[in-house]
Amino acid sequence: MLERLTSFVKERQFKMSDADIAKAAEHLQSEFVNEDIEQWVVCISFMEHPHTIWNFMLDAVAFAKTDDHLGRIACGLAETLLAHYGSLVSLFEDRARKDQKFACMLTGVWRNGICDDVWMRLRVLQAEVALPLPHIVPLDRSVDDTAAHLTPKHRDTPDKGLYSLNAKGHWVKQLN
Repeated sequence: MLERLTSFVKERQFKMSDADIAKAAEHLQSEFVNEDIEQWVVCISFMEHPHTIWNFMLDAVAFAKTDDHLGRIACGLAETLLAHYGSLVSLFEDRARKDQKFACMLTGVWRNGICDDVWMRLRVLQAEVALPLPHIVPLDRSVDDTAAHLTPKHRDTPDKGLYSLNAKGHWVKQLN
């Protein structure tokens, strides 16, 4: 796996360190992923530092060639990142207003576990996109319609992932 991934990265001239390639290969071979790239992306989006996920997502959007690619990024990375680290929503807002491709990708994000405040801010971004992805949640649906499955805590809590913001505004891994 490591040799195949190293070859893939070098062939496409991605800027990745050998350590990052080795880490990715290790993840791809884990029992949770079993060399399934889509499952790997899902695992990464739950386990890695929020800024690592953010940067990975930006690279993926830049690399995306089709609406299907953008839709997969939306549901596999952006949706999970916003649900677990909603405090990053300002990064999404800034990027969407500067990058039309990124903004288009955001139209593929569905509610899932995104808290109310972050969801409403995302809906504003989605409404501003002239050509959304085909699978956008209809803009006329209410927040309650898409949040029926959420507990009150999930509706009110933007950050629910493995990392939390400390008093200095840095993401730190929670110890369980």
